[in-house]
Amino acid sequence: ASLCTMPVPFREFDDRNETHTVMPMVRCNSEGVIEGLRYSNQLMQAMDPTRAGVADFYRAYHELSRRLMSGEARTVFRLESGQILVLQAHRILHGRQAFVANARRHLQDAYYEQDNVRNHLVVLRRRINDG
Repeated sequence: ASLCTMPVPFREFDDRNETHTVMPMVRCNSEGVIEGLRYSNQLMQAMDPTRAGVADFYRAYHELSRRLMSGEARTVFRLESGQILVLQAHRILHGRQAFVANARRHLQDAYYEQDNVRNHLVVLRRRINDG
């Protein structure tokens, strides 16, 4: 339950950009069905260990991490030249395996925040309706 309720800080930043949110790791709909997973050991920020519920959260986080890394639910495949993989990052946990540093490899990735797309659509609808 703590993975669905405990607000967790996530932050990504560099010299020109910063993205920050505080959300539970697991997002459920009104029927309790999982709709999204926010899991990133790179972006997750430390939490106050004295905060109520944090110990329970970290126990649940450890168990989730153990299950994810166990390989039971893992699918491994190779993209061939010219293929593309498109996924919704909050619906599919994804990653890459290690690669040979001297091998020929080209990985082009592009990210967008679904909230930004939704917000842009709201602005465009307003312009159309007001226009």
